[in-house]
Amino acid sequence: MILYFILISTCLIASNSQDILLDIYNKTDWELIDTIDNKNVLEVENTLNDDKYLMIESLIENTRGVLNVIQSVTKYDEIISNKNVATKLLFSDNDTLYCLQKIKNSVPFIRDRQYIFKLYQVNNNRIDWYLINKDHPLFIEYLSDDIHTLTYGAGSWKIQEKYDKHILMYRMYVDEEVNLPLVFIKKLRSNHALDIFNDVLNWSKGDR
Repeated sequence: MILYFILISTCLIASNSQDILLDIYNKTDWELIDTIDNKNVLEVENTLNDDKYLMIESLIENTRGVLNVIQSVTKYDEIISNKNVATKLLFSDNDTLYCLQKIKNSVPFIRDRQYIFKLYQVNNNRIDWYLINKDHPLFIEYLSDDIHTLTYGAGSWKIQEKYDKHILMYRMYVDEEVNLPLVFIKKLRSNHALDIFNDVLNWSKGDR
């Protein structure tokens, strides 16, 4: 599921969004940087550029409910507590969804952001997403100079069983091409990821 993140601009090597998913799951040396409300915030070096991947993890009980929420794209405007984010389902084919997400930017002198992401179920315990390129046919009516279009990012939601407990892990990286101080960026990154993580958990607990 793509969500809203303001990240530092990076010099990308020849790679695409799908490469992120492969790289992010090859990582084993995640470093714990914070724990907030029993949720661990971790990061690890990004092999594809000089930035870092982010992961949020927490123990959960309602395992099926969580994955259902992540796939409920048509309800994202209700699920996501940040009302500067608007989501539209463009196309679906079984468990594969293509969605447009627009973010009204609260940072002065920076244009609003948009992206189209592909969301799909990998297996019963994992859902991945990645941003599609501007040359995809779905972008035809949405490209505009008035809004900045992002095309480099990906992430994954996974439920892992450990010691008879279930852990929800959300790994992600999005380059939003904003030139801001790194300290500011890292704080925004973790705050936004935690907000989305909490939104998903809270909605799943409501049994909607």
